[in-house]
Parts: sequence; C-alpha cells; structure tokens
Amino acid sequence: MRYYLAFIMAIWLACNIASDETPPVAASATSGSELYIRYCSACHGTDGPARINGATNLRQSSLDSVRLLKIVREGRNKMPSFKTQLSIEETSEIVSYILMLSKKE
Repeated sequence: MRYYLAFIMAIWLACNIASDETPPVAASATSGSELYIRYCSACHGTDGPARINGATNLRQSSLDSVRLLKIVREGRNKMPSFKTQLSIEETSEIVSYILMLSKKE
C-alpha cells in the first residue's frame, strides 16, 4: 500500500510539473486551506502550530509530500484516517497546503 500511494503521488506530481500550469502548491492553496480548516484545524490550529491531543506542529514539519499523504490517508498515533472522507485529490490539496505552512517559518 505504501508503494502504491508513493507511486500515485509521484505520477500526480510529474503530470503537474510537466505541464505549463502553476505548480501544485500554488494552484491548490485556496481549496487546500479550506479543506485543512474543515478537517485538520481542530487539532493542528488554523495555521499549523496548535498541538491539541498531541498533534504535530505542522509549521515545523520536515515530512515530504509522500509521507504526509500517507499520514493523512491512514492516520498516525491519535490522528484518525481520512481515506473514507477525502479523495486522493482532496488529500493532495491538504498536503500542498501543509507544505506551504511548513515553508512560512
């Protein structure tokens, strides 16, 4: 399963990088932020540093997109899985937003 998710994310990134479109982080930041607020902000806060219920400070995260995608899809520690609530595309948008947050500091 881990390799499948990494493969899907690699293909998605390759398709977006190969096109003349805006990079994925910039293209999906608005809807990624909306999804983040809806699904993640209760524990991570509106901009990532809250540590409610042992949540990670996302502004200090050094995880790459593949690892973040897996965590959001499958859950980790107290964090639940979101694979039944979010599509791969929605999960990728949230991951792009998280990566943007971690680059702000």
